[in-house]
Amino acid sequence: MSVQWFPGHMTKAIRQIESLLPSVDMIIECRDARIVASSRNPIIETFIAHKPRLMVLTKKDLADPKITQHWLNYFQEQEKLALAVDNHKDNIRQLLDQKVKEAMAPVFERQRRRGIKPRKVRAMICGVPNVGKSTIINRLAKRKVVDVQNRPGVTMALTRISISKDLEIVDSPGLLWPKFESELQGIHLALCASVKTTGFDMKVVLNE
Repeated sequence: MSVQWFPGHMTKAIRQIESLLPSVDMIIECRDARIVASSRNPIIETFIAHKPRLMVLTKKDLADPKITQHWLNYFQEQEKLALAVDNHKDNIRQLLDQKVKEAMAPVFERQRRRGIKPRKVRAMICGVPNVGKSTIINRLAKRKVVDVQNRPGVTMALTRISISKDLEIVDSPGLLWPKFESELQGIHLALCASVKTTGFDMKVVLNE
């Protein structure tokens, strides 16, 4: 395999995520709109279980809008809640607030029937490295609460961030998995800077 990168902090992060999952209400899964299939992390699928999930296709301004719309249509057909965002220009807080409420609506309804007042939603945000999670969190918080760099491996541990009286975000490190399903998937992730440069041969990725 020409592209591979699974540093030790990711294994540690997976254990931390598993231990924190019982206290998390929902998952916000970020995928890169340019490589929606390749940025699907199979490890995240094991985290989701029965929890509500919101799929956020990031960096839509860098992707083909027609292909992005095809993906949104596909997720709708699969009855999966999804939206695409321009990380820098869209009103991230408004868009995600609406979708988080939509994702949590069945849970809120069950709570109301049992006489339980809905509390602040705790959402864990997950995705491959450099998918734009930190930018989205800063836009949600309307201030810089996490570091943003155009390289993978910046977020190394789980962090809780209070967004509003109704939402708390648990930021998780960008996660890859021990073995990519195909060489093309690895190349896609490398070209979108989700893999550290030590994890691949640039000449192979660029087909030189």
